Amino acid sequence: MSVTCVLPMCVRAARGLLRHRSGSTGPLAPATLGFVRGASTDVVEPSTSSASDGLAQAILQERLAQQQRQAPPGGEGEEEKEQTEDKKQKENTAYAKKMVLRLAGLMGVGGAVSMVYVFGTNSVDEQGNQIPDEFDKDPPVVQQVKRTYKYFKDYRQ
Repeated sequence: MSVTCVLPMCVRAARGLLRHRSGSTGPLAPATLGFVRGASTDVVEPSTSSASDGLAQAILQERLAQQQRQAPPGGEGEEEKEQTEDKKQKENTAYAKKMVLRLAGLMGVGGAVSMVYVFGTNSVDEQGNQIPDEFDKDPPVVQQVKRTYKYFKDYRQ
């Protein structure tokens, strides 16, 4: 491949990348974008181009014209875009915080329930028989909670 074949492809690729980045506000983006647009709409020599190159060039020029028609003049649309972008970002941040708090609460409740289940079970002897204690007369959930409380109270002492 010669340089004359590779250069238009590189220019088109750069133009495509800059089109995706055109929403960002970089200091050199408008000037660079104008240069690449101008370079990509240059007419290729007819002796080296084929029919598909001409069709591709026509399609690219048509898309460029459509983009220029759709783009709002001046910076009026940019301010609205920034406001909507900021609003979306705040909504996403609030949603993330809400979900993190829900997840933390769920994990806390799950940890407390599992702790009561593990530490509140009735003690067993070597044969696997339950050892009776003072909480056997209470309902099962109350038994678990009281045994867990007693376990941690004894553990502290």
